[in-house]
Amino acid sequence: MNIFSGRRPLTGMRLLMSLLVAGVLAGLVTTPAVRADGQIKVVYVPAKRALGKSVERAALKSGPASGYGKLAIALNSLFRLPRDVPVVFTECGFVNAFYAPEKHRIVMCYEMMEYFATLFARQGKSGAELGRLVGGATVFVFMHEFGHALVGELAIPTTGREEDAVDEFATLLLARLGNTGEQAVLSSAYWFNLESKKLAKGRVQDLRFWDEHSLNPQRFYDIVCLLYGSNQEKYASLITEVGIPPARGARCVRDYPKKQQGWNTLLAPHLERNFKL
Repeated sequence: MNIFSGRRPLTGMRLLMSLLVAGVLAGLVTTPAVRADGQIKVVYVPAKRALGKSVERAALKSGPASGYGKLAIALNSLFRLPRDVPVVFTECGFVNAFYAPEKHRIVMCYEMMEYFATLFARQGKSGAELGRLVGGATVFVFMHEFGHALVGELAIPTTGREEDAVDEFATLLLARLGNTGEQAVLSSAYWFNLESKKLAKGRVQDLRFWDEHSLNPQRFYDIVCLLYGSNQEKYASLITEVGIPPARGARCVRDYPKKQQGWNTLLAPHLERNFKL
């Protein structure tokens, strides 16, 4: 991901933090249990830049049982991990989020949230709408990296691109959680669509065919396809709007339960309370 120059500051950070996981948690089991196995633990590293300080202040003021802390509690009630997996919010010096297998941790860079704020603000988004888009895209990225962590910590096999697999995991889990989860998926699709338009203005030789991720247009269409497969009636107009032909739409519907079954089969030994994607 390229970093924009001349970034505009993200305003309403408290609003963003409140919107970040609002509603998503309603679909998850949030009652903490006494557990002897690993836990997801959210850590905020003291920040120097204004954005990081705003996120840190909002999180600390709200307390550990809100925002991403509450999301961690919810996920801990669903997944059994062999060890603790910290989720570290920090300044990285670059735009990214990643799972570090050698340290058994997920890193969420404040710069990534700033990137989303700039990207969506340049489309004329502001206020609560901007907060929802940034919050939704950030939640999707978190779930994507959590998918990587599950693959790494649980030694789950992947027979194709792992990046595609965890995009699927994030979409399946969020689609399972109702309207707000679906909105997070749509925020990520909007992000990939905007990135696709930037690629369209470049040269073919500049495309990263060597990258471990699928190209942004592919990620956009794959996510929309999977979301449509989860609720054909609700998203019929969406696939028409983005230009997915009927034959592909029919395959989206057929593929959705297959992908659910694949993930549920792999995760079955590691799930609590008979939860399924």
